[in-house]
Amino acid sequence: MSRQLKLLIGDSPAARSLDVELTEGCPPRHPATEAMLEHFRFTHLPPALREHSRLFGELVEHIADNVPGGPEKTAGLRKLLEAKDCVVRAALTE
Repeated sequence: MSRQLKLLIGDSPAARSLDVELTEGCPPRHPATEAMLEHFRFTHLPPALREHSRLFGELVEHIADNVPGGPEKTAGLRKLLEAKDCVVRAALTE
């Protein structure tokens, strides 16, 4: 199963225990990747902003699990974070 469920269900105690089940057998992620993914959480956002942010969250989860690690991966995730922040700020002006 995908680790994406961790993003979709948030950080409740149940989510953390579910995440352990879902990542069992998956290769570990680099700590820099894990730290970057924290900035893509979206369950705390109001519904109008959540949908914009969710799309970025799903994309970075895919990248984190399917693209080999290295400086370019980290740079790409950072640029997606910048883009996500811009889109969310733009949605605030609607």
